[in-house]
This record gives sequence, C-alpha cells and structure tokens, in this order.
Amino acid sequence: MNRRKASQCIIMLILGMAVIAAGCRDGTNQIAKEELDRIQMRTYQKGNQRQAVQGKTLNKALLYNLVAESAKRGIRLTKETYAETLDGTISYNYLINSDPRHFVIVYVYPSEEKRVREMAEIYGTGGIRVKAANQPAVIAARGRTVFVYGSNGMRNQVYTDHMRAVFEDLLDRIANP
Repeated sequence: MNRRKASQCIIMLILGMAVIAAGCRDGTNQIAKEELDRIQMRTYQKGNQRQAVQGKTLNKALLYNLVAESAKRGIRLTKETYAETLDGTISYNYLINSDPRHFVIVYVYPSEEKRVREMAEIYGTGGIRVKAANQPAVIAARGRTVFVYGSNGMRNQVYTDHMRAVFEDLLDRIANP
C-alpha cells in the first residue's frame, strides 16, 4: 500500500512539474513572438490599420504615393523604418537605393503648430525648401506633414530636384494636410 501511494505521489509530482514547465515556456514563446513581430514591423502594420479605422491619418496612402512617385523618377525608397513619439508625432524613414548617404524622412505631426515649432528646432525653420549649411536638405511642409530629403558624402544632392518635385506634388494632392 505504501508503495502504491509513493508511486502516485511521484506521478503527481512529475505531472505538476510538466505543467509548470509548459507554462514557463509558453510565456517565453509569447515574449519571443512579440519581439519578432516588432522586427518584422507587424506592429507598424497594425498601427496603420488602427489609424485607418479610427480615421486619424491616411499615412498608408501617403507613403504608398511617396514610394510610387519616387519610383516613377527612378528613385527606389528602401529600408523603411517607423517611429512614434509619446506626443503622437510619427516619422517614416527611407534610404534611397539602400544608400545611407541619401535619405528621406516623412513626419506627420498631431498639429500644424507643433510641426512649425519642431521643424524650427530640428532644421532651423518651419518653412518649405530649406538647405542647411552643413548638410544639403530639401524640406517641403504643409499643414501637419513634412517631407525631408537629405544627403551627405561625396555624391551630394543627386536627387534634390527629383525629390523636391515629388514632395511638392504629394503636398498638392493631400486633401487634409
């Protein structure tokens, strides 16, 4: 009888340890899945879907048109990254033809006043078409939206005129900047 109780206790102990181990592994898998989603920008896509449903912005269409208009001019926007600040400013960053010397940044601000204030802090102005002394840049801004093309290195300003045309065309097409 004692042997039977001892074997039942051992079996229960083994089952309990298996349940605990499975629970710990499941939590680790969930954390790993969330990190993988971040890396694969699924959270970015979900954020765009949420924004589209809530009607706050039309960033997805704006970015699609930016990439399409650039492609028409033979400019391939690559290596897209996304960032959002606590106050609601969103920025999308691209490299031109995977070259880190040429980049495009799209900012979408929660208000035009915030856009003017932050552009003055970052680039020295809230206006349109600015060139910084130390780094060639094209800035096109209207309403809450800002497009920036910047370049550095030996091949400066290769895309300046093309990107200025793309930016101005996109800003003209935005219904609610």
